[in-house]
Amino acid sequence: MDDELLICKVYEQHRKRNISWHNNWIHAKPTVPGYVQKQNDDLMKLKEEIKNPEYCIRLFWTDKWVDEVCEQSKLYAAQISLSSDNVTKENLILFMTILVISGYNRLPTRRLYWCESPDVFNLFISESMRRDMFEEIMRCLHFAHNMKIREDKFYKVRI
Repeated sequence: MDDELLICKVYEQHRKRNISWHNNWIHAKPTVPGYVQKQNDDLMKLKEEIKNPEYCIRLFWTDKWVDEVCEQSKLYAAQISLSSDNVTKENLILFMTILVISGYNRLPTRRLYWCESPDVFNLFISESMRRDMFEEIMRCLHFAHNMKIREDKFYKVRI
């Protein structure tokens, strides 16, 4: 009984507390200074030189590297019994260009880039490569020879 009485007293004291709210808004001013972009002549030159996404890919992928990827992809396709007729240097460059574009223009599935629906259609991608050819290259794409794997677990990364 004493416990119930104690609980009732605590509850009454809690109810009797006057709570008042005050509107104390503080008008804060931004402390981050404005950003002023400096003109970089090299950057402006590069912007003028870049004509298409394929040009960007060729900045990073040398002809030697494209030849190596093409050779390894054809070898891998033969190992898993796939056709490698479409794995050429030109198609690999286009393939990588499409991958770069798909990084900027994100869609839920890869096949939507070739869909003719106006909300997802991409003219550059659909005219540059057929969807089936893109998927064939995606299945065959390989960067290292599987038969040359050594004891090193990072062999494919180190080449």
